Amino acid sequence: MITLIEIHEGHVPSVQQHASHPDIGRMSMVPSPYPADGAAAWFHDVQRRRTEGTCSVFAVMLDEAFCGVVSVNDIRPDRRFANIDYWIAVPFQGRGLATEAVGLALAHASSVLKMQAFLSVCLATNLASARVLLKSGFRERESRIAGSGRFEGQTLRRFIRR
Repeated sequence: MITLIEIHEGHVPSVQQHASHPDIGRMSMVPSPYPADGAAAWFHDVQRRRTEGTCSVFAVMLDEAFCGVVSVNDIRPDRRFANIDYWIAVPFQGRGLATEAVGLALAHASSVLKMQAFLSVCLATNLASARVLLKSGFRERESRIAGSGRFEGQTLRRFIRR
């Protein structure tokens, strides 16, 4: 059984350690290679966005072990809409933790933040992430080729949950 804890400064070293693994950046929007100050800069941005009310970010914890991050991003209270983003540290993958974490984040976003619709995106090659989203009640909305940026030319799958 996992728990979600609001991300705090004490999680920064664990984020730095696990986000630096090349497999995390290969399948997510986490920068790769991960900068030496990546987690600190990311946490600073999270604090800013949290103050603006546009995100709610959690550490995924299994007992006392940091396992990853799940975020409710781009919160739009006027439209009751948000994005769900997540990554699970490589040593903890393949155990169903992402599905559990996404479920807990959706429950929080629905009950506390009053969100009603959610989007998420993954690479078409990230079959595990697509399975997490489908198990979490998302349906595939569309696939498209990324036109620019790090994943230019790769197929992105967009999912929605209402």
